[in-house]
Amino acid sequence: MSYVGTHQKQIDTQLALKIGHSLKKCCAIEACASIKNADEKTRKDSEDFMYLCDKECVAEVSSAALTTLAAQKMNKPQLIPLTEDIRKLNGFIADESKRCCTELESGTNLTDSWKTLAKVTLVSIVLFNRRRTGEVGRMKLSEYNNRNKNPLGVQDIADSLTGSV
Repeated sequence: MSYVGTHQKQIDTQLALKIGHSLKKCCAIEACASIKNADEKTRKDSEDFMYLCDKECVAEVSSAALTTLAAQKMNKPQLIPLTEDIRKLNGFIADESKRCCTELESGTNLTDSWKTLAKVTLVSIVLFNRRRTGEVGRMKLSEYNNRNKNPLGVQDIADSLTGSV
């Protein structure tokens, strides 16, 4: 972060990295144009500037920007949902799943029931996996079936908790 006077201004580190990359691209375009025009002086100047950008931007701009990005990522608070919200969502998923199964067994509204059941199952797997849906697509059915079914996940924590609040 950079402080100017009494006002705090955060320097956009992504922008600093993008500007360095854009400068190098502009130099490459200028060098190509000077080769086409047979202008050796401009080609040499643009290649020299590109060389300086490669060597000095890494030390002065890119490393500072990447350090700042790493610090921001490390200091970013990780927001986790409340236990009650997770319980409500799991309850809704279970109820919706049961409703869809009942509709499928009775033979009513088959298309919508299958679609809803597929969506509810996907949400359930994503919650179990706590990752992106793309990873769910690569998960094997045997991994899902052999998952830890303890609601707390870690037996040590479950053993240390008491029933009273």
